Amino acid sequence: MNKNGFTLIEMTIALAISVIMFNIAAISFVSVERFRIIQCAQVLRTNLRYCQKNAIEEKRKYDIVIDTYNSLYYIRRSDDSGLLRKISQINLAKGITIQTNSSDNSIAYTPQGTSGDACTITFRGKYYFLEMTVNIGSGRVKLGNLKKLIQKS
Repeated sequence: MNKNGFTLIEMTIALAISVIMFNIAAISFVSVERFRIIQCAQVLRTNLRYCQKNAIEEKRKYDIVIDTYNSLYYIRRSDDSGLLRKISQINLAKGITIQTNSSDNSIAYTPQGTSGDACTITFRGKYYFLEMTVNIGSGRVKLGNLKKLIQKS
């Protein structure tokens, strides 16, 4: 018997273990992306509600401006002179991008708590995306379902 190499059974078992480990890692990566997209959408929804609530309570205009190029958004509040000042910036999780169909990339709330424009905001990763809609007038926010991106072959 030759002791210098591996048997065919040993090689097959090693290959099978490698494939199983690779598949577990790939599934975990996709799960992390799904979690990140949902988390980013929920944080933005919370911040939109914060802006609407504070606009009503403080009788000031609030808005959220989306920076699609840098994958972030920031919250602004009007000061006593009526100018909008940035009060907070939120960066999205790594690998997640944000897009909107709003004409000026912002969602504004008046001192009455109403929003002027309806828009759709899309969070996108490598494999999944999620759409959020902001209703005109009421400013209510609705999260859609997480959907899988169609991969081109």
